[in-house]
Amino acid sequence: MFQNITVSNFRTFEKATLDDLGKTTAFIGRNAAGKSNLLHALDFFGRLASATESNRYLNGIPITGPSYPAGKPLSFEATVALPEGRYRFSVTATRFRTRPPGSKKITTQLSLTERLDWSDAKSRSEPKLLFSRTKESIVTSEGPTEIRTGHDTPSLVALSSLLPADSPVRRLTEPLRLFLSRVRYYPLDEPARDASSAAVSTGTDYNEWVNEYRRTGVLGEPVPLQILHLSLTMEDRFTELRERLGSKGLRLIDDLTIDEYGDDPGTPHLDPGTGLLDPNTYHAVRFLFRVGGLVKASMRSYAQLSQGTRRLVRLLTAMAYGDSAVMLIEHPEDGIHRGLVKKVTGLFTTGFCPSQTFLSTHSDTVLNGLEPGAIRFVSAEDGKSTVRKMSPAELAAAGEYIDSDAEGTLAEFARSIEG
Repeated sequence: MFQNITVSNFRTFEKATLDDLGKTTAFIGRNAAGKSNLLHALDFFGRLASATESNRYLNGIPITGPSYPAGKPLSFEATVALPEGRYRFSVTATRFRTRPPGSKKITTQLSLTERLDWSDAKSRSEPKLLFSRTKESIVTSEGPTEIRTGHDTPSLVALSSLLPADSPVRRLTEPLRLFLSRVRYYPLDEPARDASSAAVSTGTDYNEWVNEYRRTGVLGEPVPLQILHLSLTMEDRFTELRERLGSKGLRLIDDLTIDEYGDDPGTPHLDPGTGLLDPNTYHAVRFLFRVGGLVKASMRSYAQLSQGTRRLVRLLTAMAYGDSAVMLIEHPEDGIHRGLVKKVTGLFTTGFCPSQTFLSTHSDTVLNGLEPGAIRFVSAEDGKSTVRKMSPAELAAAGEYIDSDAEGTLAEFARSIEG
């Protein structure tokens, strides 16, 4: 997981340092303080370092405009602890304007400067340089010969495809590339009425979803197809999802039914060769949630669930996949009963959610489910955002406050020093 991260010149942050990171980190602060900007910064960092398509990391993240200081490059520096060792990685993205041949339009692009050092965590050896990169040139520790790549192609991606499989540098850099490619931002916003998630989906719908998921690694819409894929490929995780949503967990639903829709319904099965449904056999698959009892009238489609219930189903489904190294979540408490928020917060610290989690929150219930060291205060003044953790004195005071006879809560203490 990330042990520390420094972000420079991203949106409202000239510099933001997150250190002493644990499994869960919560950003708190007033509206427009910059909490969302930190989450988007981590999302951008992951894509900037591991995108497999040219300029894919620019999608949804503007690199021009008044929110970026003129002439100052975006930069990220992080220490990542993995089973293969400890990595110190830095990347700087410098903006430049260019006019493609034959075009009258001037575009803004990024040129990357990168460096990666690695150390064996078990032997505590001194960090050694694995590669450095300036513009289109990458030089590795394996020799003086430079590797040429595109100005906006991440080095980790270039080395993964250009170095031989037995290369020591590739063997050490590949785990970091995979980790950063699995930093995922999860928008949990659900419309009040959802007309996009049909109760019935075709085998073709599912196969298209699977192919896109295989290509990008991102859980695409709609959520029922996410659940169907989970049930067909990871039965144990699907069973745990049902239990977490059901009577053994959040008690949101009584049952979840997924079967072939037609005169002779059954359970869908994948073709062992392709891992896909046969569209000629499975014309449609039905998704039904049983809520509030066992009578037939209680069976509902995903779109018929309440907004808060759909939000929780979306969140727990993403957790169940377990394929995100880092989950970035905004306000998991929105639209959810306070009693459920406490249970959901507990999931971030259990094995059901194996990911390192960064979240923004206004919820005292969320804060009370965390340790004092997990909280980061985000504030803004004159359009500039800052972030800080509790000082050693504040951490000590927080422990005393929570353990005192007055039975104070962590949220109360945090609010008292938030300012």
